[in-house]
Formats: sequence, C-alpha cells, structure tokens
Amino acid sequence: MLSTSGDYTRLKENIRRIAIHGFIENHHEYNYFKHLRSLLIFGYRNPLNESSLSKLLSARPKLLNVLDLGRAELKSIPKEVFKLFHLKYLNLQDTGVEIISQSIGNLQNLEYLNLVNTLVMALPIGILKLRKLRELLVFHEGDYSKNFAVRGFKTPREIGRLLSLEG
Repeated sequence: MLSTSGDYTRLKENIRRIAIHGFIENHHEYNYFKHLRSLLIFGYRNPLNESSLSKLLSARPKLLNVLDLGRAELKSIPKEVFKLFHLKYLNLQDTGVEIISQSIGNLQNLEYLNLVNTLVMALPIGILKLRKLRELLVFHEGDYSKNFAVRGFKTPREIGRLLSLEG
C-alpha cells in the first residue's frame, strides 16, 4: 500500500508495462511513460487519434520493446513508432493501416510484425533492413478462398535475404 503522494508519483515515474483499456486522453500523464518497455492498447472503440498516439510516443519511451495496437481503429502508423529503436514486437492486427512506411527499416531490432487483417497490400524495400525479423504475419481472413488470387500481397523480391524469418 502506498502511504504518501510522493510514493505514488515515484511509482508512476517507473512504469515499465502498461495495458490501456480505451485510451488516455490526459496528455499531461504521458510524461510518466518514459521508462515503458511494453504498451498494449485494447478495447478502444473510437478511431484511435494518430495525434494522441503520437503525443504518447513523443514522450520518448526509448526502451519500448512491445507495441500492441491490435484491433485499434488506426488508419496510419505515427512516425514516432519508427523512432523506437529497441522495438521488438509490433502488432497492427485488425487495424485500418494501409501503408507501411520506408522508415520501417529504422526498427533494426524488430523481430515480430503482425499485419493480419490490415489493409496493407505491399511491403516497402525498407523491410529488407530488418535482419532480426523472425515472424512476419500478413494474411487476411478469407485469403484461403478464391479471393486470395485477386488480392495478392507484394513483397520486395529480395525478401529471401532475411535469413532470420521463420517459415
């Protein structure tokens, strides 16, 4: 049990992992996220405002390893995501994301990228810089039907150079 408000403030300053049901709109709270290692946002019913997410990530959680935005109504990936050098896990499953930026290549430590049921139809050549990438999930529900041939998914020709990818 915390006995003083000073203890509570110190606890908030040392947050390492947080799961947010909904989304925090109190921008003054974002400065407590500097030491985050894992951020999971779920149960957000309204479109996730890219500027709100940008503000949260601009607090510079430099050691963030896990960013799970699965099922958020998100149309694009904020540019701050591509500055998270230590990011290993990025989940965008069931979002409205359409384009993966060339800046994906900045995520040198990325090991897991989930694009299942997104609107992404092609990967940029920057994906080839992700030498540690082990899992890349890109299928769409229903892809095993006759519609799969129509939809397709484009990857750079040299995708086979990513030797850490598991089959």
